[in-house]
Amino acid sequence: VFFVIDSNDRKRITLATGDLIDLSKKLSSRSSLSILIFIAMNKQDLSTSFKIEGFNVILTLPKTKSDE
Repeated sequence: VFFVIDSNDRKRITLATGDLIDLSKKLSSRSSLSILIFIAMNKQDLSTSFKIEGFNVILTLPKTKSDE
């Protein structure tokens, strides 16, 4: 699964985080297979974009049953 986040839209980062957590939960509950989620952050070239280091904290996903 590819999940793209607009790193220049700070207001939607929280919304995207919630969507990503919901997606992760749905995928883990529907399949016994591990499904990778690739997170791409576009617009990193803009000086006003949210930097990658900040995403490490904000986009921390909860552990799924396969991680435990």
